[in-house]
Formats: sequence, structure tokens, C-alpha cells
Amino acid sequence: MYDHIGLKTGNLDASVRFYTAALAPLGYVLCSRDASGAGFGPNGEPALWLYLHNGPAAAGAHIAFRAPDRARSGDSTARD
Repeated sequence: MYDHIGLKTGNLDASVRFYTAALAPLGYVLCSRDASGAGFGPNGEPALWLYLHNGPAAAGAHIAFRAPDRARSGDSTARD
């Protein structure tokens, strides 16, 4: 159902340490990491993304649903 989820964090290093330990028993690993973010999931298939957010605390998350192809995804951004 979900393709990936993105969460903001003010401390990327601490979040990577936390999720590395928390997700290891589920078989999930750190798949990608750079200065602005990190991705966790099954090896080579990150599905949980952490994004560094420097600034005031802000609510919100990024959630992407999986579709078999673009044609069946619909256009949820279309306006009347």
C-alpha cells in the first residue's frame, strides 16, 4: 500500500542511530545516507526517509502510496 514515508528531524545523526537500532530486529537497514537525509528499509529498498529540517518545529510528514502504474494512480493534484 505505501511506497515510502518521509519524516522531518532536527537531529539527523541521533535519528539515524535510533532507527538503526529500532528497525534492525525487523530486518530493516540503513540503505541511503547523505548530509540532508537517510533512508531505511529492506536492503536496497528504502521506504522510511528521514529529512534534516533546520528551523522551527513543523508538523507534517510525506506519505506516498504505491500504484501499479502511473495511469492508475489518478491525478490527485488536478483542480476543477
